[in-house]
Amino acid sequence: MVRNLASDIGAGVVPKVTAADLGHWSSGDPAALHLWVADIAGERVGCLVAYPIFSTWRGERGLYVLDLFVDRRWRRHRIGEQLLRRAATEAAAQDLRFLKLEIARHNRSSQNFYAKLGFTPALDDLVLTLDAAGLQRLRECQH
Repeated sequence: MVRNLASDIGAGVVPKVTAADLGHWSSGDPAALHLWVADIAGERVGCLVAYPIFSTWRGERGLYVLDLFVDRRWRRHRIGEQLLRRAATEAAAQDLRFLKLEIARHNRSSQNFYAKLGFTPALDDLVLTLDAAGLQRLRECQH
């Protein structure tokens, strides 16, 4: 489903994660990842992958939603909303007080979906990444 998500948004990258990886990282005590799967009549139709975070600005813990995917045939059946509600309920039970996520700027349908649920853009935030080569240069202080 994570690969389908990447394809649907035109990411141009094939995620390297496997089902075994997700199983491994979502088990254990404490689990590094939270994984919720939506099944209908034995068919997996959606998933949400998230992990706990801490915000120094808020002074509280939250849940970072990495991936939310619903199979195209099941969109508009509120499955994504149900997965988010389940994550929010379980987050609250763990005293996680906010949800955070990022979406591709060009993904208007996701922007509309999240806006309907009350999510707002963090206009002051800019997501930055450092790839493996950049990480290596940083470790070696080669600028």
